[in-house]
Amino acid sequence: MAAMGNRLGVKLSRVARRGGRPPVPIERDPQRFEIACWWAFHEMGLGNFDAARRALLATKGGLITLEDIEGVLIRATATIPLPQPFDPDDPDKGFRRLSAKAQRAKPSPWLINSAGLVQGLITFIASNNTTGICLAYDGLIKLGGG
Repeated sequence: MAAMGNRLGVKLSRVARRGGRPPVPIERDPQRFEIACWWAFHEMGLGNFDAARRALLATKGGLITLEDIEGVLIRATATIPLPQPFDPDDPDKGFRRLSAKAQRAKPSPWLINSAGLVQGLITFIASNNTTGICLAYDGLIKLGGG
């Protein structure tokens, strides 16, 4: 019997020996845009949880409200839709899972380009550069986002 075979003597594949399914390419991952945003925010110096919060806010939407407090302070709040299923006993579970998944993602050309375009879009928005905003947004649309 073969040393690396099953009962029938058939050689097991690398996936079967590892005990899991093969990794999904980032281009087909349902959370690919969240991961690209996480990479962009993390590269801009944010921590794992902050990057995950902002990635979910950027990709899932959510209501952002501004309220004036006695004419002195403006408070901004945002509703961040969390990944389902939501666990009320562990509200940070979605952030941890997204952060861990983003850290495990291999740097493919799609992911590097997407994260770079997200960073560029944020930079162009902050500097009010309309041409840059349009170019970065067009690049994201070509990569399947938008």
